[in-house]
Amino acid sequence: MSVLIFFNLLLAVSGTFWMNTCARHEEIGIRLSYGASPMKIQWMLLGEGMVLTTMAVLLGCFIYFQWAYMEGLYTFGDLFSYDRTLVVASASYLPGRFGLHFAVVSLPVYGLMALVTCLGVYVPARNISTISPVEALKNE
Repeated sequence: MSVLIFFNLLLAVSGTFWMNTCARHEEIGIRLSYGASPMKIQWMLLGEGMVLTTMAVLLGCFIYFQWAYMEGLYTFGDLFSYDRTLVVASASYLPGRFGLHFAVVSLPVYGLMALVTCLGVYVPARNISTISPVEALKNE
């Protein structure tokens, strides 16, 4: 099930970025005609994808922190301290420490999202960076 979700997410990112790059043919053609290398175009587009992913993750983290605060999962003073109201077997039980639990879950999710974004952006970026400037500017 996880592989299917990963594959669908990859297709969604790739399709969305494919439409974005198709709408930017003229811009890429102008950049290529002024001497930008295909690798530089690819890095520019990958950077844009990573900025969008990072902004989405930060917004999601902010919303999650607001929800967790409203539900009483943590207070601002005890983000990494142990919640003594939970009955746990040991003091190192991860759900009892909200900040640590959030970091352990969020960092791999961000890494997976970054991987999906890089894979989904790379194919359209590679294809758009190999067109000739004349072909890209033909309809301008």
